[in-house]
Amino acid sequence: PAFEARVVISPMAGNRGQVEAAIGAKGAASAVRIAPTDLAIDLAWADVVLCTGGLIKYEAIFLGAYPLTFSNNAGESEDTLEWSKHGVGEYLGPMAGLSSNRVAAAVAKAVAQGPQHLYASSQRGRAFFSADPAVAAARGLIAHLEQPQ
Repeated sequence: PAFEARVVISPMAGNRGQVEAAIGAKGAASAVRIAPTDLAIDLAWADVVLCTGGLIKYEAIFLGAYPLTFSNNAGESEDTLEWSKHGVGEYLGPMAGLSSNRVAAAVAKAVAQGPQHLYASSQRGRAFFSADPAVAAARGLIAHLEQPQ
C-alpha cells in the first residue's frame, strides 16, 4: 500500500502551508487537519504516530499506534526513556536535536518491522500502562477503607 500521512497540527500553528507543501511534494496521500478536541479517530487510524513527549504518546499507545516520540524538556525525556526501555515505541531524543533524517529513518524502521511488531508493541504498552489508572486508584482506596481500624 502507498504511504499515507495524516498530519494534525495546532489551530495556533503558523506553518500549516509549509507542512502541506512539504508532505504534498513527496507524493504521499495526505491530509493536514487542525487539531480537534478529540484525537481518538486520528490516533486509532494510525500505525505510527510522531509526537512530542506529552500525553499524546500515551493516547497513541492506548489506541494501538506505535509512538515515535521526541521531547521538549528533561522531564519528558526521562519519562519517554523509561517506557521505551520496554519496547513500547521509540524515543527520538530532544526536540532541539531533531532532524528530518532521523524522523525518516525511524518511520522507515517502524514500517519495515511490519504489523506484527507494531501490534506486539501495542500489547506491551497496554500491559505496561494500566488501562484505567482511575479504576486502580479507586480499588486501592476501597481496599484501604475496608481494612479494620
